[in-house]
Amino acid sequence: MLVTITKAGLNKPFALGRNHNYHMNKKPSTEMLGHGYNPAHYHGSMKQPIFQTSTYEFPSAQAGKDYFAWVTGKEELPEGATIGNIYSRLGSPNTQLLEQRLALLDQCDQAVVFASGMAAISAALFEVAKPGTVLLHTNPVYGGTHSFIHHYLAQYNVHSYAIDRNMNTNEVIANRGHVISGGSLTDTDKRIHPNDDVNKSQSSNDTFPTGMHIAAYKMIVEATIPAVELLRNTLAKKSSDFMKVVKIGR
Repeated sequence: MLVTITKAGLNKPFALGRNHNYHMNKKPSTEMLGHGYNPAHYHGSMKQPIFQTSTYEFPSAQAGKDYFAWVTGKEELPEGATIGNIYSRLGSPNTQLLEQRLALLDQCDQAVVFASGMAAISAALFEVAKPGTVLLHTNPVYGGTHSFIHHYLAQYNVHSYAIDRNMNTNEVIANRGHVISGGSLTDTDKRIHPNDDVNKSQSSNDTFPTGMHIAAYKMIVEATIPAVELLRNTLAKKSSDFMKVVKIGR
């Protein structure tokens, strides 16, 4: 039974039966509190128990083998399959439920929790900062992040540069070009001007096309042209390999 109270007084009780269409619009901050949890799966406990185990039992030896292959990326997860718990360092029912609720709270597809802030920062940077990447960041940053970017990632050919928060694309490009040409960011007179040399005195609405032109050039030179050359060379090799083969057809 449910009894509701309004400013007018006590409303008539009514039953919430199986066929009763009662729906409450909840904010994500409220909905997340009970999201993803079924007490029936935990002996009726209203709150999820804390799992203190590090290891888990597998349904079979094959299931354990499959779980490890899927979670380490050695094999693709088959459609419709789910990964069971393996080792608490890789996730546990507690962290999985927390991630589901945080994703709901932030209205995103997925969330990932880490044991520390630095672990989260380094994992995010490892994902985007591949060897040869140019990484731009504003100052100041957390000391551990600064050290990780400029000392650790630098060992893997990741070039990192600090920029001001109010810089636009043209200013970033101009400053970087000035440094490459031997100048310093502290120089009063810079060799490359963001408006005269980069934006070519165009409207400020053309700020982003300048960056997109550079990105398009890199994609054409580094990906498109090599792919076309590979296709050309492959077809030329096939033509040479099958030059003496005669095929009858229409």
